[in-house]
Amino acid sequence: MSNLRTTMRNDITSPMARPWYRQFWPWFIIALPLSAVIASTSVAVVAFVGADENVQHMQAPPLSRSSWKVPLQEEYRQQQERRKQEVR
Repeated sequence: MSNLRTTMRNDITSPMARPWYRQFWPWFIIALPLSAVIASTSVAVVAFVGADENVQHMQAPPLSRSSWKVPLQEEYRQQQERRKQEVR
């Protein structure tokens, strides 16, 4: 009878006989995604709570179209003249 009790105790205390919530690995596996959820939630809270106010940008004065087209037109004319000279 004593032998049977010892065998039953060993079966109960063995790692395989313990319920899942008393094991280490299930809690470790649950802790990894849970820590990611907690970290992302805390980052989101910090981002929303510490958000900057809307920034109002000053508008730059508009550029006249002729101011940026003239150099391009001149460059184009020079390229055309070079091509004409190369053909001759």
